[in-house]
Amino acid sequence: NKNIDRICFIIGNHHTPSKIDGLDFQIQWEADLLENLTVMDKEKEQEKIKKCIDENFKTNTGKRIAYNRFILD
Repeated sequence: NKNIDRICFIIGNHHTPSKIDGLDFQIQWEADLLENLTVMDKEKEQEKIKKCIDENFKTNTGKRIAYNRFILD
């Protein structure tokens, strides 16, 4: 099945950003990063968090969620 092959590809490469080849993979990548950012210290690591968001998030929704959750005003 084509869907199963796609899901297996994304899961098998979910730590390899160079393999991102579609919106579905990008969304998974951003969702994983949102979880990973929860372990960072929002008070002390603002620049590092902002850099991670700016370099990795490509969707407007992902950027908005990340900025709202992790960037202090």
